[in-house]
Amino acid sequence: MSVCNKCGVAKQLIERCPACQDSQLFPDALIATPGDIQYLRVPNFKFTDEIFKQEITDLHHKLHTHISPLAAASLRTDIGKNNLFICGGRILGALTGTPYDDIDLYVSSKALAVELEGHLLNQHSSYCSIQPGLMSRLCRDDRFITHLHITYSENRARSYKLNIIWNQNLESIDKILSNFDFTVCCVGYELATGILWKHPNWDTLIATSRLDFNNASRTYIQTEEFVKGYQSLMRILKYMRKGFIPDLHILTELSLVLQILPKHGIDIHKFLKDGFACEEYADF
Repeated sequence: MSVCNKCGVAKQLIERCPACQDSQLFPDALIATPGDIQYLRVPNFKFTDEIFKQEITDLHHKLHTHISPLAAASLRTDIGKNNLFICGGRILGALTGTPYDDIDLYVSSKALAVELEGHLLNQHSSYCSIQPGLMSRLCRDDRFITHLHITYSENRARSYKLNIIWNQNLESIDKILSNFDFTVCCVGYELATGILWKHPNWDTLIATSRLDFNNASRTYIQTEEFVKGYQSLMRILKYMRKGFIPDLHILTELSLVLQILPKHGIDIHKFLKDGFACEEYADF
């Protein structure tokens, strides 16, 4: 337990004191960094999820068609860096059968991300399109993300959603995985090498269906900022619906956010009764 240097209020695992709002990095928040975690590497990993295998096959086919030397180099074997990684919920779903929304493809450079987007949209225009919505594409100096809708070349009736993601601070697999909020999400697949990467505690958490915060990311709920707290709440409830059981720390943070919902016009009883229906509250 840490104590705020300014007002003396005790608080654990936060970067801002809720009492006096003084910003500081408490020692307890520095439990782990990417360099402290030795992610497990499973070479030549073979998935048994047939749908995921078909998605990977189709994606490989589209990515390897008429690409530039820049893209080709990143589709080869510089293990752990300068490559393409599928990480997070889709890999979790392929390994455990839990529901998933889309494929998150992390790319090692902005130039490569932009090229792959253009390649898919131009070379495969009949099969790829940008998903509609205000946040369908973000292009900044420090990050890039585009949300694509892709249909199978051989079967137009089937499709999947692909997010191409680049962040200047996430250019290697350890940094990518360490950025996820929950430890069960710290799992990724390296397309070129067939290597599965995962947090050292991943198997234990999956076996016990336990949901905990990934200490390396330090993305804890900040209840004094309603939007961030609400987004974290939605993430927690999403994984509870997948069958994961929050640990004590997450339950504590969850209770804090639930306490502030009425202050923002949300009927907490209706919210809980509706089974955490995300759609009705998605605009917050």
